[in-house]
Amino acid sequence: MSAPPTDSANPSKLADSRDSSDRRPSEKISLRGISHWYRDPRSAKLVHAVESFDLTVADREFISIVGPSGCGKTTLLSMISGLIRPSRGAVDVDGTPVDGLRPGLMGYMFARDSLLPWRKVAKNIRLGLEFDKRDIDRDRRVEELVATVGLTGFEDHYPDQLSHGMRQRVALARTLAGDPEVLLMDEPFGALDAQTRTLMQEEFVRIWEAHQKTVVFVTHDIDEALALSDRVIVMSARPGRLQAEYVIEFPRPRNIEELHGTPEFQALRRRIWHELRNQVEHGS
Repeated sequence: MSAPPTDSANPSKLADSRDSSDRRPSEKISLRGISHWYRDPRSAKLVHAVESFDLTVADREFISIVGPSGCGKTTLLSMISGLIRPSRGAVDVDGTPVDGLRPGLMGYMFARDSLLPWRKVAKNIRLGLEFDKRDIDRDRRVEELVATVGLTGFEDHYPDQLSHGMRQRVALARTLAGDPEVLLMDEPFGALDAQTRTLMQEEFVRIWEAHQKTVVFVTHDIDEALALSDRVIVMSARPGRLQAEYVIEFPRPRNIEELHGTPEFQALRRRIWHELRNQVEHGS
């Protein structure tokens, strides 16, 4: 693994996260020696997706994972969630091995909203509560979530009556419905236009700062990763390895629009882009 750059003169205080244990006092997620192979259904060839991947995520930490297309980012999320088991290595959450899905602990938001077209907004959000065995007021919870994601007044709309951005707000509310401790986000804003994406990023930052979930966020967008995260993980070309990691110390709460224009943000963006370009051009 190449060491991430350190620049003590830079106000963003880039540092190898291994030297920043004081930022991460308790371990939430641990990936140890993860490797994974799968058989491509089209070619029947064995694909080596991830190799010897180690990562620790602290409780309430927000990390983003970036890397070349096909490097295993989504595969990592699937292994953390319990959707698939690693071919080798171990995944622990709260010190317990992950062995199958744990809906009350983890929420998974995909790139596409996957809303049920025959359900109105409130009932799509309520879907996230239907397997929740807690004694809670579900109607009140849905009402709170509608307000949280800024959809008050649209409770009785069907998905096809909403914009893409509004549909993603419904998907986010549904993911938050069961109050999971860990949010796994697979390019949730990638399909949105630039303006809507920025608005959704700002909304999500606001929600995260209020509720402080542990977040593992996959994105192709370096700007998005820097604006949202406490730490950015850079993966190598396939098979995906941990290539570099950057601690992001821009102060919170963050104004994403203003942050983009700062020299510190642009300098860090160039460094990560250089790392990614090397992977795309030369592979691992």
